[in-house]
Amino acid sequence: MKIELFPGRREPGDQLWNFDYTEMDLGDFLASFYQRGQVHLSIQLLGKDYHITGELFAPLVLECSRCLEPFRHPLNLNLSWMVRRVAALSLEEELPDGDFEILPETQELDFTARIRENIIFNLPVKPLCRPDCRGLCPFCGQNLNIQECSCRREAVDPRWDGLRQLLH
Repeated sequence: MKIELFPGRREPGDQLWNFDYTEMDLGDFLASFYQRGQVHLSIQLLGKDYHITGELFAPLVLECSRCLEPFRHPLNLNLSWMVRRVAALSLEEELPDGDFEILPETQELDFTARIRENIIFNLPVKPLCRPDCRGLCPFCGQNLNIQECSCRREAVDPRWDGLRQLLH
């Protein structure tokens, strides 16, 4: 996904991209998308710099960390970057978050890596299909959201007998 940079244009320019899971190269982070994602960006020239704002819609399919079932997780993000024309590029670690630097002769900017980064950084740490997900039975593996099982929930581990005697 590339933005064409027009140094003489002062009015905002809008661009819309549709993308799918394979284009984003997200590897093992996700199962898939349930429909194509969208990126809508608006680019505005401010002096010699560009201000890029927009929205990202990534219709993700994640795996619940409790019951291991796939579920839909639509990700909607607001995006904002400053793109500065400079004579010499700085190290990326020295730039403020969300900033790019480009050389004066640059005519287009590929932002695919930034979109991928935004998706990955905004994934839930512990994805849940729903807040009250009951997960799997630790003994038989039954999905407790679907059906109860007949396993005895109170497991007796003999290593805790010494502490258990203190309670009696």
